[in-house]
Parts: sequence; C-alpha cells; structure tokens
Amino acid sequence: MRDKRFIAEHRGGLLKKEQHYQLIRWASNCAEHTMPLFGDKIDERLINALNVADEWGKGTKSVGEARKA
Repeated sequence: MRDKRFIAEHRGGLLKKEQHYQLIRWASNCAEHTMPLFGDKIDERLINALNVADEWGKGTKSVGEARKA
C-alpha cells in the first residue's frame, strides 16, 4: 500500500494540492542536482521527464502527461 503522506487529498491522502506541487518541485530539483554525476551523456527521456515534472508543478501539464513522461 502506498504511503498516504505522499498522496493528494482528492485521492484519499494527506497532501493538499499545493503540497503535492511542492513535493514534485523538490523531487525534480534533487534529480537535476544529480545530473552532473551522469556525465555528458544524459538520456533524453530523463530530461523530458524533468521538464514535464516542472511544468506539472506549475500546473501547465496534466497528470496523464506527467505519467507518460
């Protein structure tokens, strides 16, 4: 079972919408800070996923688009 602390309120969890966005921004920033460890060859899928995560955190992408990324 997924930890309810990381699930949005409208899905039965404890996170308010703004907290959910804040969590994705934090996770995305952490991932971006580790990218130099991968060297010069960074998989485009990772870059795309981080871009979509940033856009979802701003409310400009849907959940479906974020999941596909």
